[in-house]
Amino acid sequence: MRQNPRSNDPGRHTAGTDEPTPASATVRSDGPAVGVLIVEDDGLVAKDLARALVRLGYHVIGRAATGEDGARLAKLFEPRLILMDINLRGRLDGIATAKLIGERSNTPIVFLTALSDKQTLGRAMQVQPFGYIVKPFDEVELHCAIEVALNRHRTENAVRVSEQAYRHLSSIDELTALPNRRGFCDLAEQQMKVARRYQQPLVLCFVDLDGLKQINDTLGHSAGDDAIRAAAHVLRETFRGADIVARLSGDEFAVLAIANSQSSLDSALHRLSDHLERFNAAAPPFTLAMSVGMVHHDMAREECLADLLCRADAAMYAEKQRKRSNPAMMAHREPASMRPE
Repeated sequence: MRQNPRSNDPGRHTAGTDEPTPASATVRSDGPAVGVLIVEDDGLVAKDLARALVRLGYHVIGRAATGEDGARLAKLFEPRLILMDINLRGRLDGIATAKLIGERSNTPIVFLTALSDKQTLGRAMQVQPFGYIVKPFDEVELHCAIEVALNRHRTENAVRVSEQAYRHLSSIDELTALPNRRGFCDLAEQQMKVARRYQQPLVLCFVDLDGLKQINDTLGHSAGDDAIRAAAHVLRETFRGADIVARLSGDEFAVLAIANSQSSLDSALHRLSDHLERFNAAAPPFTLAMSVGMVHHDMAREECLADLLCRADAAMYAEKQRKRSNPAMMAHREPASMRPE
């Protein structure tokens, strides 16, 4: 098929085509027919494109004669692919329309144009189209361009999904299902940005699981893993869903919490103590105990997360030292097998 010369008929947008739809356009070998949106301001060219697409087994879900209508129909119908004339009349040409659509979705766009100059091609490439067809073209060229664009789109989506899955897995601690250090840092940085914007006070708790080495040495590493999982469960129970609870390393946890008042912090510490007592009252093979260092985020000097972690770690270490200097504080916190008779 060779396209008709550009006519003076601007065409009009429609949610379909008046062309008959053969059986091949209803169901393709790989599933339902691909829905294509045509954005072309020459009515005769748009009609010829629609006929060719139907013959090739695609489904024309709409036609638009302006960039504004094209963007609207793209949002309304969510086509699998868009054929976009670059030189649209009106406020938005094809390149501006493609940029607008690209801000809302990653629908593949194949550009159509009667111009092949370097300046036009350069502008078109800035919006990263999935194909570029110079008029006039035949059905073989049209079919190849569409299939290449669809295949590239499928490949890019598969890569994107794989990357998202990898990022998720690489940010989660396998033993506790809590965010790991990487995941915590990503989430905490975002939380701190929001807190600065809305002036929300934050508190960071650095938590160390007491006696994990003794549990491992006395009861075995399987019991040590159970202790770590139990600690994660207690921390999740203690803090709110909006608070970020993470496992940073072997026996170290962190919690970034919104601190609306000192009383809310006191309540959280009381809940933590109650949950630990409840766990230990069930006579597990080990006693669960934690040392906690709590520091407020210095919003006035926009303290970074690394500095906040250092201060909280120091506060936790000071708490652990106080316990070690007072044997009475540590006696009830040792593993059951290590307690004096």
